Amino acid sequence: MSDSGYRLRRLFNPDSGRCLDIAVDHGFFGQGGFLAGIEDLPAAVSVLVQADPDAIQLTPGQARLLQSQGGRRRPALVMRTDVANVYGTVLPDHLF
Repeated sequence: MSDSGYRLRRLFNPDSGRCLDIAVDHGFFGQGGFLAGIEDLPAAVSVLVQADPDAIQLTPGQARLLQSQGGRRRPALVMRTDVANVYGTVLPDHLF
């Protein structure tokens, strides 16, 4: 099996063929309104892991919160790495 095949098998539920990816990369936009209910991000990620989704979408700075979760089965990490900014026209002068 190819490398991409292994990664896709981690993302998609083998029984349903579907993927439930929970996006928690809202802080990327710097808008407080997007963060209501997830102000304590370590606790929010822990609750999400217990809910057993197929994947959790995080930014590079948030990824450690998922990777540090114990257990044999952990949701796949989908990392947002773009520098899209729909709230402004100026791009950052550095990525991370």
